[in-house]
Amino acid sequence: MTTLLDAQDAHRNGHLVAAETAYRTLLREQRSVADAAHGLALVYAQQSRLDESLPLFQQAIQAAPQRPDFWNNLAEAERRAGRLRESIAHFQKALQLAPQFPDAWFNLGCALSSEERLSEAVDAFRRAIALRPNYPRAYFNLGNVLRKEGKMPVAAEAYRKACEQQANWWEPQYNLAVTLLDLGETESALQKLQQVRAAVPASMEVEATIGGAYARQGLAREAKEWYQQLAGCQPDSLLARLRCELVEEVIPQSDEAIRAGREQALTLLRSVAGSNRIEINDELHRRGSTPPMSWTYHGLDDRPLREALAAIYLQAIEPVSRTARVKSACPHVGVVVTHGHEGVFDRCWGALANQLAERGRVRVSLVSTQAGLNTLRHLRPGSKCGEFVVPESLPQAARVLAASDIDLLYYWEVGTDAFNYLLPFFQPVEQQWAGWGWPITAGHERITGYLSSSLLEPAGAEQHYTERLVQMPVLPTYYERPPVPQQAVSRSEWGLPEQGPLLLCQQNLRKWQPGFDRLVGEILRRQPTARLAVIADEQQTISKLFMDRLQRSIPDVFSRIQLLSRMSREKYLSLVASADLILDPPGYGAGANTALDAAAAGTPVVTLTGEFHRGRWQTAVNEQLGVKELSVASAKEYVETVCRLLEDEEQLRSLRERIQQVAPQLFCQMEAVTAFEEFFLAQCR
Repeated sequence: MTTLLDAQDAHRNGHLVAAETAYRTLLREQRSVADAAHGLALVYAQQSRLDESLPLFQQAIQAAPQRPDFWNNLAEAERRAGRLRESIAHFQKALQLAPQFPDAWFNLGCALSSEERLSEAVDAFRRAIALRPNYPRAYFNLGNVLRKEGKMPVAAEAYRKACEQQANWWEPQYNLAVTLLDLGETESALQKLQQVRAAVPASMEVEATIGGAYARQGLAREAKEWYQQLAGCQPDSLLARLRCELVEEVIPQSDEAIRAGREQALTLLRSVAGSNRIEINDELHRRGSTPPMSWTYHGLDDRPLREALAAIYLQAIEPVSRTARVKSACPHVGVVVTHGHEGVFDRCWGALANQLAERGRVRVSLVSTQAGLNTLRHLRPGSKCGEFVVPESLPQAARVLAASDIDLLYYWEVGTDAFNYLLPFFQPVEQQWAGWGWPITAGHERITGYLSSSLLEPAGAEQHYTERLVQMPVLPTYYERPPVPQQAVSRSEWGLPEQGPLLLCQQNLRKWQPGFDRLVGEILRRQPTARLAVIADEQQTISKLFMDRLQRSIPDVFSRIQLLSRMSREKYLSLVASADLILDPPGYGAGANTALDAAAAGTPVVTLTGEFHRGRWQTAVNEQLGVKELSVASAKEYVETVCRLLEDEEQLRSLRERIQQVAPQLFCQMEAVTAFEEFFLAQCR
């Protein structure tokens, strides 16, 4: 006679057909019904026959309702079947019966995570770990949820615990490496990635991440070598080829190298247009090729390059189907903010978004991943803006937005990462507008238009944009005045001499192009007691590449250029206030935050007015401050103006006084809020 022990032995030894037969016999003969039904349900669940397993779990529970393991396994089958609400309720029932049940806490955490109930999921995983300290899967999943929440340091610690407890498991090692990249610890991330690669040598994802880590460090040659290997393994993948061919030098060595690289890229893009289709899937946000940021930093006409790249995606990505919307008297505007860029968004546009929401004529929601929204909430507690969570997957995010009641999407940036570059191609809402967070055309007309300012655009600026250009009559920011320290800080704090003129270029080193080397060299030669301070990049390798170039290009004055370590915002503002004069790099100079920080400190900024929006912010701010003489039209005039001011202390003092008198008027400008409000209302009528 078949016994329950026979069935369980067969099951335990992996003989599922024999176990199924034995459990069926027991059920037919009405013997050990609860355990037999439960065992047969587990067999079916192991075979992914979930629809057959669920009634059997219910039968087992009906026979033995006080068994927490039965409730736990029913809930796990429901979770796998996508029935998350029932699953969560049944995990909770298991835990009512057995609060010290670590597997049920773990499974509950998985279900809550799938429902995006992230803080509850974190609590569930922590409860599982408290009950079973050696629980690598719980640490791994805890790390995944903390990453989703944007809590990278504690996520990294959770992954480290998982790695310690199960050293041969490569997935937590990989996720730890990716988290270290997010934290800017690129060297440590690369070491970990190389370890993962040794464990899983055929992983395309690992290879691509290693290439991306080298690119992030500014090591173009190494990045291209990795991407070439990857492209060789995917000969039919246009994305793999583009990712390889579009790697650019972050710190270019010459103007000639810049021109040659851009011409090569344009030739490539035009040659492959229409020849391949790109596979659109949930990994697109990781694998999609975006315009190199160096194109923008070059300060040249990017429209042909961006249109050529956009043409490839326009062929590959079809707009999603949208839900019909009924127009409202209070239109719903979604402001897309990419995770990782929340800080600069909050300084430049966060207060403006909050003002719009407080006024109530426009409903404003910040659109980001859960991690992004958590960061934004931390930066501006009490914000009146709504929150709209989107998945990381681009196709899924597009579908979620298309089914929403959002009338207009305002992209703070288009082109700074794969998510904000590629999402507009799906056209999830009819009205999509690009903003000045990335001051360049998107290169296609699925973006309705680019919202700028007449103060930032030259005559004929329409030719710089593929999309329609709309120019507001005000600076498009509501910038809160930064708390510049009132007491001067000794220059010795930065290792700088107290005597002699102090010049500062506080811009991202990637904006500083080879042509600016020549201007700086000429200024320092004519001002033998002057020193120039620059601020290091987040990546040490990029700072080294930059300083190495300066040592080659202007060796005679190189010793008077000092690279300062990255610093807190408070120290940065003290540095800005301590400088005698700020040098704005031509091409792509100051944006709203650095231009207005300098205004708040009263420090004059000399700028060479650019041909494009991205080279004209400082000119606009100088005009608002009434110091137009600091904005010049030629390289020669730039050098002359800097030298003249350094030789005339009285004029420098007068400029500071004029700036300090007018600067308060540039902060918290309600005219900008009104201009955006009227624009959004007009577009959504």
